[in-house]
Amino acid sequence: MAGRAAGGTRDAHRHLGVLPAFPFYGGPPVSPDVTARATIGELLKDMDAEGTERALVIPNYGVPDPEVAFSFNELCVEAATRSERVSAALWVSPLARDAERTGDALKLAGEPGVKALKLSFLLGGRPGDPACRPGLDEIFAVARERDLVVHVHTSPGAASDIDQVGTLVEDYGDAVKIHLVHFGGGMSGHIKLAGHRFFDWIERGKQVYTDLSWAIGFAPRWLAAEIDRRGIGGDRVLFASDEPWCDAAGEHARMRAAAGGTSLGDLVFRQNFDRLYGLGHYNQEGEGDTMAELTETEQQSLNEIPHPSLPDGSSLYGGTKVFPDYQAEPGQSYFTLVHGIAHESSVSFVAILQATRALRKGFETAIYFYGPGAMNCMATRGFPATGNSAFPGEHNINEQLKTFIKEGGKVYCCRFGLSLHGLREEDLIEGVIPTHPLDVQDALIHYSRKGAIINSTYMW
Repeated sequence: MAGRAAGGTRDAHRHLGVLPAFPFYGGPPVSPDVTARATIGELLKDMDAEGTERALVIPNYGVPDPEVAFSFNELCVEAATRSERVSAALWVSPLARDAERTGDALKLAGEPGVKALKLSFLLGGRPGDPACRPGLDEIFAVARERDLVVHVHTSPGAASDIDQVGTLVEDYGDAVKIHLVHFGGGMSGHIKLAGHRFFDWIERGKQVYTDLSWAIGFAPRWLAAEIDRRGIGGDRVLFASDEPWCDAAGEHARMRAAAGGTSLGDLVFRQNFDRLYGLGHYNQEGEGDTMAELTETEQQSLNEIPHPSLPDGSSLYGGTKVFPDYQAEPGQSYFTLVHGIAHESSVSFVAILQATRALRKGFETAIYFYGPGAMNCMATRGFPATGNSAFPGEHNINEQLKTFIKEGGKVYCCRFGLSLHGLREEDLIEGVIPTHPLDVQDALIHYSRKGAIINSTYMW
């Protein structure tokens, strides 16, 4: 029951329902979705065989008849009702011809287990069409009200091109979570998104997510490298099989090759899904979620000040940067001292992020860990095995130090600090330079004489 969600893959986008045969491209009627499933039992059997613990299921579509996709909405809702392992997305359309059917679909948005809405312009319309705007406004308003994720198909060219679909992120992404299915869907989309646009949106506060089903082989590797280099975006990528239009085993192998064995892999295959869609909409008895029974005074206190007062995505702070974005002048250095315990506060991690930023500004940059700070440099972090994150972010320091070293920064670690905590030199992160206890003072003198900007962080 609810305890099952601890392990196993989460699938953020797969389809349910079997399409009728159709004469695509002027040929005879065919059914290309050979692994499509008509029943909930078949779906769960597939998930068991794949090792998929939880999944978001979406009405199957592909034939140019929107009624077919709409007809699978109730099947997806039933699947979410019958199994806590399944969450449902509803098929919706901004087209005026589909207004009545979309209205009926949105009435199901409050059903248990409904977590998302699905849009695709493959069956007509385009994001910038004024005729679609009323329908889009209604769909995104319901998504905002019920905290639903909106999945939007992307593929190069025409109405599904990221240049078109990206306008939805611009117009609605402040208040609504938007999942760009297939990461642009092809070469041009991948390059536009991984090259800058995906990260630009994140930095601007847009609630944008994606998966790499249908992606060309280079895209998962490049996106993983960019996430590592930039230090953002790892919490916005989810694994998706897109069954029956993609192959679950193949998609899993490709993402595992790009991100497996790292903290990013755990985010992609598990944590991001759980954070976005919750840990399940049923309790261990299999009944719907219910709040604890409150006393009269508890209820009175709860209702005194309505909260929360603002929906997710509300802007609380301005974005004006007051000081110039200074870059290093020739020969300038930046030296950081860290005397902070890993995970006991944000001191150590923030110091590493600041040093990484200085490195990217062109400063010759070094970090020196001493005292309890030495424990930040250990490659053996993890539970129950090294490399396994027992909680989200356990390997943030490790991954950021690896990035810092890879980009040309130097990391020093005091041997005496290691000895104080019973830590072994052979367990240091690759590339970390062990130093003598007396080097702490001389390193400070060295970088001071170089005229370095010195950032010293300290905590007990």
